[in-house]
Amino acid sequence: PSPAAGEALLAVLPLCDDKGLANAACAALWKSVDASHAELLRRALKQEHQLRIAAAIVALELASGPDAIAIIEPYLTHDDPRLRLAAARALVDRRPQQAASALAELTQATDQDIAAAARGLLNAMTGHKEPK
Repeated sequence: PSPAAGEALLAVLPLCDDKGLANAACAALWKSVDASHAELLRRALKQEHQLRIAAAIVALELASGPDAIAIIEPYLTHDDPRLRLAAARALVDRRPQQAASALAELTQATDQDIAAAARGLLNAMTGHKEPK
């Protein structure tokens, strides 16, 4: 964890047009945050870029633990499915029933990437394996 890494990764997310690059930047952010990033991540939630906000939702839970629940929970019902998915991912261990409910709804999302991610998270929660 490094304060500079968190800031740099949040700054680069809006530039990630490629899905693989965006996923790698999110994963790097999530691995690099700690409690020292909490304020930076709360500020990122007030930004305009949806990918940055989604990444910050998950990162905030990783950095702040249970202290982040009250900030993240409202995103479970947000209009943007990407932000609902991020909130469910962040709260899957802390609020499993609410996360599962949001994920179940997201399996019907018109964006197939979001629907697939929701199914994957639900499967991970339940131990269910989809046929190949």
